Amino acid sequence: MRNVRLKRTRDEKKIDIRRWRDNPFVGTRELDGLSHTKSKGNLRSYNRSKFMLGQLSRQQIRDAFRAGGYEGEEPAGFTSDFEERIAELKKL
Repeated sequence: MRNVRLKRTRDEKKIDIRRWRDNPFVGTRELDGLSHTKSKGNLRSYNRSKFMLGQLSRQQIRDAFRAGGYEGEEPAGFTSDFEERIAELKKL
């Protein structure tokens, strides 16, 4: 799914505001990944973000390609290429 937004029903009241930096998921990879999507169109936020690509395992990368709809030998091929690109970036 893309561009999804949660919406309350008419009988539900807003209880509180969810703060990005004040929740139990601060410091987790999942929240860090989600916060990268928030930085779209915000160069300042994007420049401060930490990328975790170098910490992904081969299996996680392969799973990401499978989740993207790649089949057969494609995930393995793209995974190898992706790992090579990460290695090149680490050299910079």
